[in-house]
Amino acid sequence: MKLPPVRPGSSVSYILDGHQRLSTLYGCLRRPANARRSTEQRDWMWWVYRTLDSSGRGTAGSSRYRHWNSDGAPPAEHLPVRSILRTMDYLAYERNLSKHVHGSTLDRMLHEAEQLAQRIKSYKLAVVRLSGGSLNQAVEVFSRLNSGRQSTDRLASALTHATVASESLADRVTEIQERTVVSGFGDIPALTIFQAILAVSGEEDIQGVRREALTERAEGRIRNSVENADVALEKAVDFLRQRIGVPHVRLVPYNLQIVLLTLFFHVDRRLDEGKLSVLLRWFWNTSLAGYFAGADPSLVQDSLREMKDFAAGRGYLRS
Repeated sequence: MKLPPVRPGSSVSYILDGHQRLSTLYGCLRRPANARRSTEQRDWMWWVYRTLDSSGRGTAGSSRYRHWNSDGAPPAEHLPVRSILRTMDYLAYERNLSKHVHGSTLDRMLHEAEQLAQRIKSYKLAVVRLSGGSLNQAVEVFSRLNSGRQSTDRLASALTHATVASESLADRVTEIQERTVVSGFGDIPALTIFQAILAVSGEEDIQGVRREALTERAEGRIRNSVENADVALEKAVDFLRQRIGVPHVRLVPYNLQIVLLTLFFHVDRRLDEGKLSVLLRWFWNTSLAGYFAGADPSLVQDSLREMKDFAAGRGYLRS
């Protein structure tokens, strides 16, 4: 990266916006092919994969970059990001993928991989140049550049430093994702799992809370709620597959339905047949009516309260 010359006798500070993104790109793109693989975080954290879309429907709004910390090999549609800059490694991945996927599906997935490679190769780094000033002032500028209301997926990333036992929140979310993939239900977006954890913790503003408010109000409850959310989500997935007849996560019309079902199975663990029948009607009514299309925060909060009251036997589901 070429930088302009500095005038003699003056001081210049540079703000690297997106340092975490840059270090992640460097770490995974420069990962040697023979680098150690294991279930330990220090090994798998740099093995980053892109899940190629085999359905052709796209997965807008969800992150499809993920780790694979299982003992077994990742699924064929998991493109190792490190292979993008290495022609031979990329060709080897293509050959392996062609053994599992064929026809137009293979062409579509390879086209997506090529687009991804182009985006990464054309990635540019923004540089803010400050003439003079102190380090504290540089930090203040950086803080202002990154201020404002953060989306929940960034909040999830911001909280990954917090540990649950010996694991981070990110580790637990990844484990839950991998378990649903292995079960055959598919890859539930990390954001959906994080929102389910928030809902189980008692948080109602699961879409756009500020990081500061979340840290003060709910961070401790989030860490304590991961196990409960994990158990409830497993029951929600089983309900979707066995009772409703939805075999895969991509066939669920709204991810918010997964969050709300998780909340229900956390609050009501008795599996009352009458309530399950109501849940069945609720799912199809909200799906066919497009009830959660473009759901705003107030609708989401009302739905969370309504589902919680219904599960506790204090109210009814309107839809």
